[in-house]
Amino acid sequence: MSKWNYPNGEAELRECIVENYINNDDAFLITWVHNRKLQKRVNRFNLIFAMEDKAMFQHRIESANENRLQAEVLIKYHYMLDKVRLTKPALAQSFISK
Repeated sequence: MSKWNYPNGEAELRECIVENYINNDDAFLITWVHNRKLQKRVNRFNLIFAMEDKAMFQHRIESANENRLQAEVLIKYHYMLDKVRLTKPALAQSFISK
């Protein structure tokens, strides 16, 4: 099964046939069961095999999304740290002369 996307943005899992593995793209070529004329390249993230546990598949997707969000936060954090210029605080002349 793989995700079938509708023009309105909704999606559902639909049955498909894995025709081939494309090694240099790390992707699978699939044909839809409901429309054998349509083929699509999908990565492993978007493909669930018949004998695969659907709950584990969903957990894997949720974990990947969570890891992606955490990585984005870390990237933004480190980007901001790189942009902050650390300078020595200047002391007011009145404190220096005392």
